[in-house]
Amino acid sequence: MDVRYAPGRGVLLSRAGRCLLVGVAPETVPGLVDRLWQVLEQPDPADTVLATVRRHAPGVAMAYVDAVTGRHLAELPGVVERVGDAWRLGAGEPGSRQVRLPLVEGVVAAAVVEVTDQAPEAYGPSPAGPLIDAIPPEILAAGPTAGGAPAVPTPVHPRDDVQTDRAVPDLDHDHRTRRRDAAGPAPTAHGSAGHLEQTTSDTVLAVRCPAGHLTDPLAPACRSCGGAVPTQEPQRVLRPPLGVLRLPDGAEVLLDRPVVLGRRPATSGPGDWPHLVQLPVESTYLSRNHLRIDLDGWHVVARDLGSRGGTTVFAPGRDPEKIRGQEPHVLEHGTVIDLAGVCRVTMLTATPTMPSTSPPHPEATT
Repeated sequence: MDVRYAPGRGVLLSRAGRCLLVGVAPETVPGLVDRLWQVLEQPDPADTVLATVRRHAPGVAMAYVDAVTGRHLAELPGVVERVGDAWRLGAGEPGSRQVRLPLVEGVVAAAVVEVTDQAPEAYGPSPAGPLIDAIPPEILAAGPTAGGAPAVPTPVHPRDDVQTDRAVPDLDHDHRTRRRDAAGPAPTAHGSAGHLEQTTSDTVLAVRCPAGHLTDPLAPACRSCGGAVPTQEPQRVLRPPLGVLRLPDGAEVLLDRPVVLGRRPATSGPGDWPHLVQLPVESTYLSRNHLRIDLDGWHVVARDLGSRGGTTVFAPGRDPEKIRGQEPHVLEHGTVIDLAGVCRVTMLTATPTMPSTSPPHPEATT
């Protein structure tokens, strides 16, 4: 099964060959994603899924499909439709048709989903290698939930098995990059998987330009279109995506949460839920965890993770600058990031595929 999605304000859960798209942000209905994640493990969970959504989020759009059995259902305005050999799921939110990110298994923010029975390898590897966006095994390995629900099993990606790992020697000179811990951490106090309680967005103070783009109140012009921003009182809102990271093959990673790039990228532990971007394994100068990009307020911050081959940034109009290990480096629009001299990615603050607005945070005040 191959699952591809467009980022959005809903939540997509992919587990055991089943995909569920709910048109609500996880933090809006506390505990809903936890419940649905456990339900998807049950045999033929379609009816239970529908009942759970109706009970805990009445009136919310929902779309569900079991890629193995073909069973599907929707709760309006959610839709499930057959397009060629694929299922297309929507949750009532207009989604970009130009952004399609792959999901192995896990939970992500999404607007539109396409599910096919075709294996991801059938699409062919890109020059930059496959893009991996999955829930880290150490998070899925959390213990049983309160009430005796079974623990979430830990899926193993084919690239992370023991034989593949032995076939690719670890040439990181300082051994500061980390691999995934198969044993996983101890269960949290309440027993649920830690990532299911994390939001991928922080709040920021923002103003709007005449075109409606959210931008930094301290910026001299709109960060998206460059237009003048009229004087106004800043509003506390959910931080919008701060741009995209363009990979060598032209694919784009939305900067709506942190990004880790490397030969075998992994998270730093429970509660860490970045995009994981796998670069060419044959590039031995690249470290397993080579570069991390974080979002700090309105800033996009890059950190070299003590890599073997180093990282150099080419900011517009400036001389190349090599980043020291673990030192933060703020990126600006158009900055090219060179990883070990074998791979380059570009940070862009705005593209036509990015949403330009973000709703006010339900708990925020001005």
